[in-house]
Amino acid sequence: ALAGYEVPKEEVKDIWEYIIFYNYVQVPITGPRVAPSSKQFMQSEGAFWRVLDMYQPDYIIAWGKRLFHNMPSKYSNALPLVVNLEPVRIKVYKRNGKSIKVMQMTHPSAGYSWRFWHKAIEKLIEK
Repeated sequence: ALAGYEVPKEEVKDIWEYIIFYNYVQVPITGPRVAPSSKQFMQSEGAFWRVLDMYQPDYIIAWGKRLFHNMPSKYSNALPLVVNLEPVRIKVYKRNGKSIKVMQMTHPSAGYSWRFWHKAIEKLIEK
């Protein structure tokens, strides 16, 4: 989804030079396919703000609706992106004078089209 093609093993390292992977919920979950509680999401908010302050990202891709909806509520709504006539939800955090766009993406474990999400990522970066 990031590159727009199936990345050969020798190119993967180059992609990770520009990406930070971050697990929002900061406690272990009891097992696979178990959703974090509302309390666990809320307890993870402080670490999230610290990561934003430290790394100052331009964009965040939130894997899954649950995560997107449970991220901190201090944001402004942006117009959704439209990809192949489908809206993609976007919100914007203002942090230290910077706007950070957050895109809701289908969680890769749920099965998704990397081609569709590549188009969405391209549109996110263009805006």
